[in-house]
Amino acid sequence: MGLKALNKPTDVSEIEAARILGQPQCSQDQARVLRRHGYDPFDFTFRTASAKIDEIAKNGWKRPEKDGPPGTKAPEPKKSEPVFLGDRLSEKEINFLAKYHYPRVLLERVHQDEGRRIKLRIINNKFKPLPPEDPDHPKNWKPTV
Repeated sequence: MGLKALNKPTDVSEIEAARILGQPQCSQDQARVLRRHGYDPFDFTFRTASAKIDEIAKNGWKRPEKDGPPGTKAPEPKKSEPVFLGDRLSEKEINFLAKYHYPRVLLERVHQDEGRRIKLRIINNKFKPLPPEDPDHPKNWKPTV
């Protein structure tokens, strides 16, 4: 039975969908081993469960210390700052957007995903200028910096 049949939202990840449906994505045998070692099988796909079980086996069939005590999740890796120098647009991308009257000063500071989103809007508009009422028009554009 699928999410639509249960009138559940379908715009969720595969792991969330598995949790809603009550069927983990890993095999029953994998789920049994994971539960025995204090893991929630709904947090794993077939591949990730296999990798975790291999890690447990290499550790003498004991839960790895880095994952903490049973029943807890492994610590999340620290997230890096959202924007750093490597996330900026290339000079070629800045020149492309500057031809369409986007302010160069803003383009040099904006995150590459934002700049590439604008670039795709221009390409999808068959390289014609965006209409003046469009929020992505150069006069209305308020980038998240």
